[in-house]
Amino acid sequence: MEEKIIYYGTLLELYGELLTDKQYSAIDKYYNMDLSLSEIAQEDKITRQAVRDNIKKAEEKLEFFESKLKLYKNFKKEDNIVSKLERNIINLAAKITTLSIDKYEKEKLDNTLKEIIKNVDSLKKI
Repeated sequence: MEEKIIYYGTLLELYGELLTDKQYSAIDKYYNMDLSLSEIAQEDKITRQAVRDNIKKAEEKLEFFESKLKLYKNFKKEDNIVSKLERNIINLAAKITTLSIDKYEKEKLDNTLKEIIKNVDSLKKI
């Protein structure tokens, strides 16, 4: 269920403005605010079934937008690449400390590594 929450929460962030106000409100309260159907129905003064219908329609629309635009899929792909880069950097940093090279060369490698880390961090913010 947690994966579903993250998935729809992210789709909502990407495509939420394309939903109707009622759909956006219902799916936001359900996935992001963790309210039950009954709680949303009571808060919005509508039936539980109406809430369920709004959420279902919103899910369908979000999935349709994703099937056409693939922003979430590309985001996940890029996130996986950044994670692999981070692991490789950590491994490289560990290997650098074991190298038998002079202090100057080690310092150059450290500085290069810091620059790479800075670039990877900037990728994470995009």
